Amino acid sequence: MKSPSSHKKTLDMLRQPLESGSVTISRAHSTVNYPASFILIGAMNPCPCGYLHSFTNYCTCTPKQITAYHNRLSGPIRDRFDIHLSLKPVDLQREQQTEKEDSEVVRKRISEARERQHDRYGEQICNGRVTYDRLLKNSSLSHSQHQLIRQLSSKNHLSNRALIKILRLDRTIADLGLSEEILDEHIWEGVKLQRRGQGSDQSLFLMMVTVTPRDLSKVLGCFLLFVGGLLFFSSVFFPIPFIFS
Repeated sequence: MKSPSSHKKTLDMLRQPLESGSVTISRAHSTVNYPASFILIGAMNPCPCGYLHSFTNYCTCTPKQITAYHNRLSGPIRDRFDIHLSLKPVDLQREQQTEKEDSEVVRKRISEARERQHDRYGEQICNGRVTYDRLLKNSSLSHSQHQLIRQLSSKNHLSNRALIKILRLDRTIADLGLSEEILDEHIWEGVKLQRRGQGSDQSLFLMMVTVTPRDLSKVLGCFLLFVGGLLFFSSVFFPIPFIFS
């Protein structure tokens, strides 16, 4: 699904099935619930022109246009995404140095993580669908880890729903790492997968990255001209005496 291309009201209607795994249809004489457990994958460009953060093309969008583009996806629907990833262009001409993991190895690791979750909860249910109370009961955190989560949530302006998502991610990352306890490194990785730009910091960042090299050279030239004029003015009206020994 390409998120900004869909109508905002249509996307907001997905909040209930994403949260509860079911959809409710109400009519005058009856109300019916249908199972609606699914995986939603959305994608969007970084800006309307698609060249924000690009190393080969200039972004022609203004900060206001970029903010309006991102606001097509509401905050409540963003909170219901478990993972937020920012992808960078891949240079296909360069040889990839990273080691590729075999699909069979990934499948085995996921199967072992699912078995751990089955043993933990006593039924075929994942960390993403188990109730919050059962998740907390089986995923105890230390006092320092609670403090770490509170500090990170305050710094990144995360909602309560996002914090719950982070805890589910932490528990899943620990299961994939064959760890019985949630470690600090799992918390950091979970926050990194949920973190996204918000508020004035994001607007300032967008304003900075949309300046092209041509604009930057003009600003630098004006600055050097201003400094040169200031030095000339100082030397004429406020001469500095030189003392020779």
